[in-house]
Amino acid sequence: MKKYFILLVALSFTLISCHSPSYVFDRTSSNYFKFPKGNYLLNTIDAPEAVRLDMQEMIFEEFGEEIGQKNITSLQKATIRIIPSKIHFHPDQETIKEWDQSTGNYDYIINIIAEKESDDVQSMVIGNLDPSDKNIVTVGMEIINLNDQASIFFSQVRAELSDNNDTKDFSFAVSSNTMLNKSLKKILRRI
Repeated sequence: MKKYFILLVALSFTLISCHSPSYVFDRTSSNYFKFPKGNYLLNTIDAPEAVRLDMQEMIFEEFGEEIGQKNITSLQKATIRIIPSKIHFHPDQETIKEWDQSTGNYDYIINIIAEKESDDVQSMVIGNLDPSDKNIVTVGMEIINLNDQASIFFSQVRAELSDNNDTKDFSFAVSSNTMLNKSLKKILRRI
């Protein structure tokens, strides 16, 4: 009985000392994406190096199941190099038309931008978590139809972790890298 009580106290302490981020979709986000047939080109993911490969694996896993692994390629493995590695969201029609002419056999571009706005809180904190310390990240994904020169899917998530109560205890939090990956997972769940 004593073991169960100690386990219950330890579990309660852990839950009380956890800080969870909030995830909010941008109001311009699409709610649904139907996978049209064609060849997809994953642009170089504009994200911190620590999460770029994880994000790429998530995209290949999700899209590979829906359209087939042979129908998705990363820009690094493609034979073309005309498309810039950093693409801003919502490019104009003329720019997309230029990409369509230079890519040839690709129908869609997947563009992902993941940014850390603030990275103050680590995953484990011992004492004095300042109320002004925050982790804030934004992850966006856009799919551009090269044939129609238009964006067919856009979704963006903003995640924030903060603690308004100053604490001097040991506490758990979610690192900004984990928040970046979870934000992309939330976008992929909408697809």
